[in-house]
Amino acid sequence: MSGSKKTAQESQFLAAYETYSDVIFRRCFFKTSSREVALELAQETFTRSWEHLVSGKEIQNYKAFLFTVANRCIIDYYKKKRPRYEHEFSEEDVEKLFDVPVDGGQELHAEWQEVMRCFKQLESKYREIMLLRYTEGWAVEEIAEHLKERANTVSVWISRSIQRLRTCLGVTNATA
Repeated sequence: MSGSKKTAQESQFLAAYETYSDVIFRRCFFKTSSREVALELAQETFTRSWEHLVSGKEIQNYKAFLFTVANRCIIDYYKKKRPRYEHEFSEEDVEKLFDVPVDGGQELHAEWQEVMRCFKQLESKYREIMLLRYTEGWAVEEIAEHLKERANTVSVWISRSIQRLRTCLGVTNATA
């Protein structure tokens, strides 16, 4: 590997780290509900990604690649450390994740609890897509590529998720 190619790879990797490290951390935190574990998993994600580059392989789409690696790290974590069931989040963890003000008043807090109750009732694939779309800001095409699905399928799933949340929350004729 030539020195200039290595430098270009290092620059790309550092730029990807700068761009996606917070997003990868949030992803790991949401899946584990532990700040310490999320930090370790995010670090492992970037370590594995660097090792991939050093082995002479290229990364075409850093965002998709990093999320794939992060998901594998999360899966490995649960295989090694925890029983195989979905983690329940405390209200405090969810509020931190979504930056919901704790002091927003009882009404806001009660509404937030109801939204999270309905969100937790969604199938895991719908929760996953909603998180990628609305908390991480991914485009439908990016989600489709990540999940190896068609963009139209992902759009349908997003629509179904929204409809199920509306139904659960008793919202009718809401404008999107």
